[in-house]
Amino acid sequence: MLAFAVLSGPLGAAGPAPSRAELTALFAPERVSQVALSPDGKTLVCVLREGRALRLVTRDLDHPAARVPLRVEVEPRGSASGPGGGLGLPYLCFMDATTLVYVVRLPAKTEDAVPSEELHGVDLRTGQDRRLLDQTVFERDYTPPVRRRHVNLDIETDEPGEIGEEGEDTTAVALPETIDVPRAFRVLGPVPGEPGFLVVEALGNALVPVETYRVDLRTGVRTAVAAEEDPARMLYDGTGRPRVRETARVQGVGADNMEDERSPVLARASGKIVPQVFEYRTARGWRPLDALVGAAAGLRFSHADAEYYEPRSLPLALGGDPRVLYYASNVGRDTYALFSLDLETGARTSVYAAAKVDLAGPGDALSERPLVFDRARRLVGVHVPGRPGTTHWFDAGLARLQEEAERAFPGRRVTLREWSDAQDRVLVEVGGPGDPGRVYLLETTPRLRYTELLRRAGNLDARGLAWAFPVALPAATGEPLAGSLTVPRRTRLKLPPLVVRLRDAPGTRAERDEFDRWAQALAAYGFMVLDLDYRGATAGDRLAADGLRRDPDGAPVRDVVAALDALAAQHPYDQRRVALLGEGFGGYVALRALAQFPARFRGAITIDAPTDLRAWLAETGPGSTAELESMRSVFFTTKDEGPDIDKMLNEAPKARRGRRGWNRPVLPEPIAWRRAYFGNASLGQASVLTQAAALRAPVLILQDEDRADFSPAHGRKLRDALERAGQEVEYVRLPPTYAQRDPETLARVARRMGEFLNDHLFDYRVDVGKEREVK
Repeated sequence: MLAFAVLSGPLGAAGPAPSRAELTALFAPERVSQVALSPDGKTLVCVLREGRALRLVTRDLDHPAARVPLRVEVEPRGSASGPGGGLGLPYLCFMDATTLVYVVRLPAKTEDAVPSEELHGVDLRTGQDRRLLDQTVFERDYTPPVRRRHVNLDIETDEPGEIGEEGEDTTAVALPETIDVPRAFRVLGPVPGEPGFLVVEALGNALVPVETYRVDLRTGVRTAVAAEEDPARMLYDGTGRPRVRETARVQGVGADNMEDERSPVLARASGKIVPQVFEYRTARGWRPLDALVGAAAGLRFSHADAEYYEPRSLPLALGGDPRVLYYASNVGRDTYALFSLDLETGARTSVYAAAKVDLAGPGDALSERPLVFDRARRLVGVHVPGRPGTTHWFDAGLARLQEEAERAFPGRRVTLREWSDAQDRVLVEVGGPGDPGRVYLLETTPRLRYTELLRRAGNLDARGLAWAFPVALPAATGEPLAGSLTVPRRTRLKLPPLVVRLRDAPGTRAERDEFDRWAQALAAYGFMVLDLDYRGATAGDRLAADGLRRDPDGAPVRDVVAALDALAAQHPYDQRRVALLGEGFGGYVALRALAQFPARFRGAITIDAPTDLRAWLAETGPGSTAELESMRSVFFTTKDEGPDIDKMLNEAPKARRGRRGWNRPVLPEPIAWRRAYFGNASLGQASVLTQAAALRAPVLILQDEDRADFSPAHGRKLRDALERAGQEVEYVRLPPTYAQRDPETLARVARRMGEFLNDHLFDYRVDVGKEREVK
């Protein structure tokens, strides 16, 4: 009896728990955000984040001690929130060996203002930095079709002013003759064969067209190239002429009653969601890509929301030849492969396919992210996702260097970021789940030599990080599941306790970071962390996704159990001390596993986890409502002047109308994505609320109650059900700064996780607090 008491008593953590400062440093933004190498390989340019400022600096690689001719510092201004206040450099490119161009994004001065962007050109010989243009040069005048409006003058509250019919609480206000419509811009790239010129796109919207301009870097003079009235997303050739576009998602109805056909906000208010169609430009106008390839090909260059994850084809990018479109397709395949399409003849060519790996995802349409082009816009490689990922090169020299670098850095992702024209100098980035990333200079002559230049997270000491590496574990069906394992540097027990981390299913808001900060934080408390891709956890493998849809309650749980059995043989852990950590649908899987295998798991942490799949899929969210609300300052309608937006807003699901809620961008896509993914699923029981009594291990519920695409009722109902069943539960409301990835907030959340796991894995005693908010 005494021996039992000793064994079951508090064991404590592996050592001193990580301090708040250490955890905050772990979640701090990367210090190095961008790097570029000059065509001659002699100059390195990097963007450094230091506190709330960005610094653009150069380095002479032939003479490292030489004076740096360029050092640009940009400080945020106003009250913009978040690390760096929204400051950024979205574009950085060498035009030639001595000319650099970049775009700096300056945050808004106030909460209601619009951020601004500037295009700069730099002569690296002198360090002269010249502003070529800013977004104000792209402003356009717009004449509203509606001349008068009725507005509610109660503007002292956080509630948006109501608009609509004339009444005792409203007054008639005349609209101005014209409205200045601000437009953002983006740099498309250098004009082929003309290094002194750039092509810039002025983004269109519901009021003004999309336009492209040719910009002279010597004078800053811009020349119009093309304009499109439809504010669609475009793919352009090297001269700035649109060649492929994605049609708008909403089609207006009742336009005959409008004073101006170009009133798409009103059309959107009364319109209907239509399938997205990808089109290509001909001499006679736009035609569907499906018409070019023919119906017999069945490539499906169009889709409705419900077909988001179904077999289809996605245009990606144009190369140096404007006739050749690169696209990804999983039609007739299990995964997305890469193809090319001749826009004049319709001829198709297979470019590359990887077994069991998607080269692109449903969200990559009109994005060259999966592809690698050289400075002449020749396709030279394609990124291959994985743990670790790699790059398949069509260029023999770069393929050889990739192989050499992967041998030098085994088990980590190796990316050739930039290279000189002669390929004698290459910027190589190395990273992984336990490595925040380093940038090396690889010199190929007279022999291969690596020189470390930069560390992306300069505030972290790699010697203090836990060891992390990719693993492959069998699913219940025997198919391999990808994952990564993070092993603590020290633990009090002979075998470390294990935390199984389960990510959200496709449709999640955030992209995965390669460096796993959460696993590192938990490893600092002495826990081994398995980050596991259960069946269907990634977007593209349709066979795996079908397995998840057939049995969302059981298939992923069986995968977790099978993976744990295999892991015990490969990397032993304390099988009596295992907990689950799940986000989104991964949290639902964690709760299911806790109920089905109570003897295997000692507790669970859920983050914004659905507790009833039917209710989760039925949610609508305020996304479309918020979008209409944001247009109130431009369009105000009455019954005689067009569709009654107020009525539509009132009939739509009620949105949270706090100031922050309305000003924050709200997108309905995550809801549409999860409906598309799970819409045909066999939901079975589909709820953990009816099984609260089976959740006998402690549960920590972390809930962001301000999310627009997820109802906080899930977490609250689970808390109430567990309390009624007499089970151990703690509910923590996450503050708004959690979604903004504020380092101090993330550190506090990680600390709360560590304390909960320490209580229930290291210590058999239970200490469950009251409902609280992480501050």
